[in-house]
Amino acid sequence: RRPVAGDGQQLLLAEDNGSGRVWRSIDGGTSYFDVAGLPPGGRWVSASMSLDGRVMAATQNTLVPDNKTVLSTDGGATWVTLTTPAGMHAVSVSGDGSTLVGITEVGTDNSVYVSKDDGATWVARRVVGTSGNGNLLRVAVSDDGKTIAASTFDGRTHISFNAGRDWDAPGAVSHWYGLAVSGDGKKVFAAPGNGMVGPVRIGTPATVGRTTAGATGYFAGPQYAGASLQYMGADTWLIKALTGTSQVAR
Repeated sequence: RRPVAGDGQQLLLAEDNGSGRVWRSIDGGTSYFDVAGLPPGGRWVSASMSLDGRVMAATQNTLVPDNKTVLSTDGGATWVTLTTPAGMHAVSVSGDGSTLVGITEVGTDNSVYVSKDDGATWVARRVVGTSGNGNLLRVAVSDDGKTIAASTFDGRTHISFNAGRDWDAPGAVSHWYGLAVSGDGKKVFAAPGNGMVGPVRIGTPATVGRTTAGATGYFAGPQYAGASLQYMGADTWLIKALTGTSQVAR
């Protein structure tokens, strides 16, 4: 998922509770406002936008298989509810805005669904190597739509470099609730949802690394807490914003 635009000033956040909303910031997270024009009911579980902030998408977990996915192609001025495969519960927008990728909670296989026409049609890309049905947890996509990462409930992050046609599954077992792909598609970032915001997995199919805990500057929180980070280079991260009850050790 890409909840931050390329300028670092626009953020789009989903609030997952009974009265939850989609929140937007245009000042780098200093302030937020409620996005208007969305279906009522709360339980927004994912939000994503293109680099220029023109294309935005969010998913609402209402009642499987009736989850809703909404899309804006004019920077949030207007929204439409898309017709998607049943039970879609997470969506990601490519950086260039050309591609939507989504995953569902139901079905007879584990597929990432890819749309190249603003959600009018979807193509199923079976994630090879997964087990069970409706087992995909989170999904993320690169700027050009070619690199896709999908995490599963059985603890793996599957990566495709050709828009979902082929997959591999490196990495240790965890429930990867936080998932992102770098703009160039060469790195995958993932964080577990077991009550801690770290460690973070940073790697490609060939290499996997993890951040290490420190005495100061690390952050933690319960389930559904979140953070917005900016990579500064040289193994250094800047914490831009915290949501929920996340805390930073000073």
